[in-house]
Amino acid sequence: MEETPLSAYRTWFEGLPPEMAKELALSLMQLYPAGALQPSLITSDPTAGFLQRIQRLAQTPKQVAGMALLLSEFTEFIVLDRTDPKSWEQSEELMGFLEENQGESGLGLSGEVAEQLEEFLDSSRLRSPLRARQWQKLAESWQSLLEGPLGREQIRDWLKNTTFRGA
Repeated sequence: MEETPLSAYRTWFEGLPPEMAKELALSLMQLYPAGALQPSLITSDPTAGFLQRIQRLAQTPKQVAGMALLLSEFTEFIVLDRTDPKSWEQSEELMGFLEENQGESGLGLSGEVAEQLEEFLDSSRLRSPLRARQWQKLAESWQSLLEGPLGREQIRDWLKNTTFRGA
C-alpha cells in the first residue's frame, strides 16, 4: 500500500515519546478550526483517538492533501514556538510570577492548593531543560518529514499522482 502524506504523519506521530505526543495533540486540537480534532468525550489522554479523528476528516485524496497541509502548517507553528528560547524564558517568568504571588497577598492561594502549585512549579523547573531538549529532537525529526512526504511540493505531487491513477 502506497504511503500517503497522512500515513507518514501517523508513523512520525506514533514514534514520539508519549508526553510529547500528548502535548502536540493538545496544541493541535486547540489550533484546529471548529474543534474538529477534539474528542467527543472528555478524556485525560489527548492522543486517545486523535489519529482516527484526523483520518475521519480525510476520506478523499484532496481531503488527505488538505489535512496534510493543515497538519504540516499547524505542527510547524507549534514546533517553532516550542523550540524558541523566548518561549522558555516566558515560561520561566510565568513560573517566577506564580511563585512570588501565590500567597494571600497575591493569587490568594493557601494551604493544600499553594503546596500543589509549589510542587508543580518545582517539578516544571526540573523538567524544563529536558523538555527543551525533547522539543529540539522532535524539531529535527519534524524537519526531515517536511523535507520528505509532508513538504508542500511532495503533497502536491502525491495528489497529482493519486488523481492521475484514479485512486
